[in-house]
Amino acid sequence: MRSRRKDRGLGRIFRLSVAAGIFGQIFSTLSGSGSAFLTKFAVMLNATPVHFAILSAIGQVSQVFQPLGSLVTKRRTRRKGVVLTLQFIGCGTALCFGAIPFIFSGVDAIYAVLLLFLLSVSLLSIAGNAWIGWITDVVPLRVRGRFFSTLSRYVMLTAVGVGFVFSLFIDRFSPAGPSGIRADTRGFFDPDNLPLGFAVIFLLGVAAAFSGLRILSRLPERGKKVEEEGAAGMFFLPMKDGNLRTRASLLRLSEPG
Repeated sequence: MRSRRKDRGLGRIFRLSVAAGIFGQIFSTLSGSGSAFLTKFAVMLNATPVHFAILSAIGQVSQVFQPLGSLVTKRRTRRKGVVLTLQFIGCGTALCFGAIPFIFSGVDAIYAVLLLFLLSVSLLSIAGNAWIGWITDVVPLRVRGRFFSTLSRYVMLTAVGVGFVFSLFIDRFSPAGPSGIRADTRGFFDPDNLPLGFAVIFLLGVAAAFSGLRILSRLPERGKKVEEEGAAGMFFLPMKDGNLRTRASLLRLSEPG
């Protein structure tokens, strides 16, 4: 009986996590790090190669903030509130992208995008680290591989589908339209309305993110111990893990040459 209750509980965690992950991926595809729509948005704002380089670098540099997720939750017994708050602010910031063309012009517009993007992905990076700790506490090790593989499968399919559908949407604003079909310049898809089209995309992305957070808030959480170890000790703790060192050695041996 207890085993059945545990299985039902894990099934619920799987379902809620997949649903939240799907909505989160919709946000990421439309306005997150690596989003093709954000790149197209920068093209519309007349970004230069330097701006594109900065945009690309921000996605990588933001990963530096991941360890802050451990520090933020270090003296807390719960991670859930931190994750939801940081993700709410990080995703909500992307809503401002759509308003930028109507407020700023010229180079100021692209710099506003870069600053907001840096803030958004940095907060989401911190939240991502804390989420990993939260989810590994509630998903047993024996099914953790299955959990992450299932989640990854649905997230990947969502990214492909959402990217395709909204690419067709944004292409409708092109003077030639999708597949070479001339756009209707008298309606909503007039090329002059392209900034409005991006505003719709970012709005839908944030709406999906907030829906995902609502689902994520229904996931259970286990309390954790307050970590007394210093920050430096926490950062170097993985290096003391024999399993990590073994895996790193195997990776080096498998590298060509």
